[in-house]
Amino acid sequence: MLATEIKNNSFKFARWVAQCWLSGCEVLKLGFCTRSNEDNAFRHEIMKVQTHMVSNLADQSSFKEHNAFGVLRNVVDTVRRQPDELAKFVLVKDPTKPVLRLYQVPLETFEGDYDDQEEEEDEDDGFVE
Repeated sequence: MLATEIKNNSFKFARWVAQCWLSGCEVLKLGFCTRSNEDNAFRHEIMKVQTHMVSNLADQSSFKEHNAFGVLRNVVDTVRRQPDELAKFVLVKDPTKPVLRLYQVPLETFEGDYDDQEEEEDEDDGFVE
């Protein structure tokens, strides 16, 4: 059952393993639960809890620590290679392809968006300064 879940939810397992590595955790406990009543999405019963070594779980999911952050490193290296030190970039994932695209945008891009949101939030809180 665990192998099937690792295959069907590989991203979740990779995220959990990476979080364990970052926190220094060596053991991961997985709990399997079911709904107490199929109509109620908030009440569950724990059926079983399994304890796994993070290294063994990573091996089963073919997730290696040395290449876990390869995409992030590639993005950081690409940004560092840019000649302009004071640049602003937008990272976009292509929805139809497994491709990340990095676009350089003018420095003033997105500047007014945050100020407008903060002003709207201040007006809605009901307090008068």
